[in-house]
Amino acid sequence: MPQADKANKTARKQAYRRIISAPRSNGATLGLYYDLVISALALNLWIVAETYIRKDYWVLICVPAIYLIGVSCALPLFLFLRTRPVT
Repeated sequence: MPQADKANKTARKQAYRRIISAPRSNGATLGLYYDLVISALALNLWIVAETYIRKDYWVLICVPAIYLIGVSCALPLFLFLRTRPVT
């Protein structure tokens, strides 16, 4: 059994290395990766700035949504929450 555990551990390490190196595999994926990173950072900055100006702290729920779910979920959620009147 120890040999099987060692083989599984090695296979998992190789899989993690492939996942981490995937954005650098070619120019198209690298461009897409940088596009998503820049979009996430810009949206994060926009959300924090709007929260500071409007004092609507419920909108900050979008910040974890950016990194846990994605920009395509967080941006519509932020725009929806932004349409609410501030009380």
